[in-house]
Amino acid sequence: MKSSAYALFSSLLAAMFPNSISAQPENSIRLSTAEIQQTFSNVRDTAQVQDSAATTATNLWYEDGRLINHWSNDSASGTVTGQWYTENGQRCVVIHSGIPEAIGEKRCGPVYRRGTDYISVNADGSIHGIHLLSPMEPAD
Repeated sequence: MKSSAYALFSSLLAAMFPNSISAQPENSIRLSTAEIQQTFSNVRDTAQVQDSAATTATNLWYEDGRLINHWSNDSASGTVTGQWYTENGQRCVVIHSGIPEAIGEKRCGPVYRRGTDYISVNADGSIHGIHLLSPMEPAD
């Protein structure tokens, strides 16, 4: 069961951070490298995954580049750790633990803003997740 959970989350991560630039979601604004860095430094990101039934994730994006992800769905849950940074108008992640087959793999993708939501997209341009950002709690 755990192996299939890792496979599921690995596919979610791949969709969240595609290696190619995706089509821009309607009525959204693409963030620049500097905007991504500023927006995602020391925030909690609550994500509703749109292309995987009932999967949610909470991402902690630290200013120093650490990333902690807690995800769950009806059949599994897990924690992933890694590093994040920005380059060329994209947010990039390198996994350190939680998805053995993805450790050390760099994944980058653009980030879009629509109102107060941030949007990640799949390589085909469809919406992968809708993300709501909030300040980190002291315990984070």
